[in-house]
Amino acid sequence: MESINYNQWGMHLKYEDENKKIYTQSKPDSEHIFFKLYPGIEIMLCSFDFQLQWGGKTYQLPDYFQVSYSYNGIVQMELEKDRLSFIDPGDIYVIQNVKKTYHGKVTTPNYRGFNLLITPEFIPEPNQFIFKSQFDLDMEQLYKKICRNPTFFQLKLFDQAIHICEELFDSLIKEEIGLIRLKTIEFLMLLSKTDFNQFHVRQTFSSKNIKKTEAIKEYMDNHLEDYITIEKLCIQFEITPTLFKNCFRELFYHPPYEYLLKVRLAKAAELLEYTNKSIVTIAKEIGYKNSSNFTRSFKNMYKITPSQYRELEIK
Repeated sequence: MESINYNQWGMHLKYEDENKKIYTQSKPDSEHIFFKLYPGIEIMLCSFDFQLQWGGKTYQLPDYFQVSYSYNGIVQMELEKDRLSFIDPGDIYVIQNVKKTYHGKVTTPNYRGFNLLITPEFIPEPNQFIFKSQFDLDMEQLYKKICRNPTFFQLKLFDQAIHICEELFDSLIKEEIGLIRLKTIEFLMLLSKTDFNQFHVRQTFSSKNIKKTEAIKEYMDNHLEDYITIEKLCIQFEITPTLFKNCFRELFYHPPYEYLLKVRLAKAAELLEYTNKSIVTIAKEIGYKNSSNFTRSFKNMYKITPSQYRELEIK
């Protein structure tokens, strides 16, 4: 069964049987499980208790598309230069034919989810026929449909998709290969019937306003400890708040305040892991006057308290 070459990510094949492959990675010391579903279709169980990072290079990849689901935890990716994307708990994203990642990072220590990987050229014609005749699933048409969209887009969250993803994730944890195959086909059938014209269409902005927006973002990144208001920053950088908010969302996929919150808490997680600073001190360094408010915000995003996060990282 042909497959993507994962050695490019520093992975080395440790074990393989008819249903799965296990790769090891030295930095960080970890294992990654891939389930072999059909030729050209495999799924990676994402279960990381550490902050994984990758990117900064071009990969040799066939044409593909990937559907990523986050059951728990946050991923930050820079698939286009200076354009950050976040995958939050419960999100379903489609990535197609991205062959260079500037930077990718799992920002939480307890990430759970999966990456469903499809390489159309590896799917033999007999399998294509079976998918179409037995499941009314035209993989060629599905791939063409996905390719008409941006290289990275979020599927609109709807109950049926989330329900299937949760069941698929549960079957991956239990390694129930028959159920994994069944739920994967069910999910791909749903995708083939989904209207992808439901994600946000990008607006265009002048280079002048893009530079101003990027300058404000840089200011926010470098002044996490300050009390920041959009109105004051827009006056300082001579751009209207409405234009700035729209431009910021297009460039960085999040509203400014939501982005600022995530960056502040990511910085807090870094300080908890790599320093001995008190929680009160860390809260002040990222702009919280009240450590209780900081703890509440941190737990809302990371699902554990700052103290629990530090204890987990020490272990």
